[in-house]
Amino acid sequence: ELRFKSKKEDMEYGIYLVWLPFLSAWLTDTFAYFGGRFFGRHKLCPEISPKKTVEGSISGVIGAIAGYLVYGIVLNNVWHLNINFTLFLSIGAVTSVLSQMGDLFASCIKRENGVKDFYTPDEARKFTVADYNKNPELWKKVNESRLRWK
Repeated sequence: ELRFKSKKEDMEYGIYLVWLPFLSAWLTDTFAYFGGRFFGRHKLCPEISPKKTVEGSISGVIGAIAGYLVYGIVLNNVWHLNINFTLFLSIGAVTSVLSQMGDLFASCIKRENGVKDFYTPDEARKFTVADYNKNPELWKKVNESRLRWK
């Protein structure tokens, strides 16, 4: 049974459960991408994110639930956790929807600021001098984004 307790001895399985939000985001993004590519016909929010589709969104939720089911079976059979699958799969569905909402919110911020990608100063350091010499606009873009993050 998936329970949330504060006693130290009851937290021994936390190492397995801490991965749930990450698992949900990865599965949702992956299944939404491929579901949208193969089945996508109806735009979800074209003014915010023109490539996202309703079918991709639904595929993301289904993929996250399926991934949670597999992970729950592994936790149940390999590590002998007594998983409440109804709660576990519900958490998968809710975190999948929240993951997609967060992605759309990030897209809103990017659209509002007229940027395609977020760059932090650390990410900007990944570019080499050759990249900047080939594309002077890259230098301008990185510097503009650097000012936004200060």
